[in-house]
Amino acid sequence: MSNYEVNVLVNGSRCKIYSHNGKRFIEAKAGSNYVLEIKNNSNNRVLAVSSVDSLNTITGKNEAAETGAGYVLNSYTSTKIDGFRINDTEVAQFKFDIKSNGYAASKKDGSEKNSGVIGIRIFNEKPNPIVNSYITSYINPYIINLNSTGYPTPVYNASNCNSGGKLRNTSTLNSTTFNINEVNLEDCQYSSNLNHTIETKGFDMSTAFGESKESKVVEVAFERECVIESVDLYYATRQSLIEMGVPITNEKQVSFPEPFKESKYCKPPKNWKK
Repeated sequence: MSNYEVNVLVNGSRCKIYSHNGKRFIEAKAGSNYVLEIKNNSNNRVLAVSSVDSLNTITGKNEAAETGAGYVLNSYTSTKIDGFRINDTEVAQFKFDIKSNGYAASKKDGSEKNSGVIGIRIFNEKPNPIVNSYITSYINPYIINLNSTGYPTPVYNASNCNSGGKLRNTSTLNSTTFNINEVNLEDCQYSSNLNHTIETKGFDMSTAFGESKESKVVEVAFERECVIESVDLYYATRQSLIEMGVPITNEKQVSFPEPFKESKYCKPPKNWKK
C-alpha cells in the first residue's frame, strides 16, 4: 500500500478510476464540481504540488512542479483542494466543463492544449530546512512540453533524483499550505515519459472556475528535496473515453442458472398426479 493516496471526489464520492495502457482515467460530466483529496499516510511532512490542465492550482501558471507552489501536509493527515486559489481565504471551485469554457482556454496562450489532466507531485522535505535563505543560483530551462503522445501534459515533468543526487540549492519563502520554492535541479534526471505506441482521440473536457468557496491557508516553511510520488489522472466525457478504448462500459448483467440448489427431495410440480 502506498504512503500517499490521491482521489477525485464528486458530491463527496470518489470517482471510479479506469486503467488503460498504463494510464489512469476518470469520467468527467459537464457542470459537476470536484475536489482533489490527498492523503499522507507516512510519518513525514510532505509537499503536494497540484496542477489541473497543466496549470498550478495555486498560481495558475504553467510551471514545473519542482518550482511551483504546493500544499504542505503533516504526517498522517489529509487535505482537500477545492479549486483554483484566488487569495489566502478563497478558491474558485473546480468545475468540469467543455474545453472552450475552461480556465486554460481563458488564458489565450495555448494552455488549452493540455486540458483533460490532473497532476500531483509529492515531495519529501529536506532535513533541517533553512528558512528564509537566499537563492544562490536558479535555473529552470525545463518549462517545455516534453509530451508528444497526444495526451495532455500533467505537470511539466521532472522525475526523481538520480541515486545519491541532491537538490543543491536552497529555497526562499515557502507558503501556507503552499510553498514558493526555487531550486537548482541540475542533479536530477529528466524524463519525457514518451509512449509512441498510443494513438489518442480527443480530450473534450476542461476545468473551469466555479463559484468561490472559503478556504483559508497560512504560510509555512518547507524546503523540498525530490519527488517521491507522481499521480496523473486523465479525464474526458464518457463517449471520448470509450473512443480511446478505456474500458468503462458496464458488463452486461446476466442471471446465470444454478447447477445445484439445496433440497432434500424433489418437489412435485403443481397439478402433478401420481
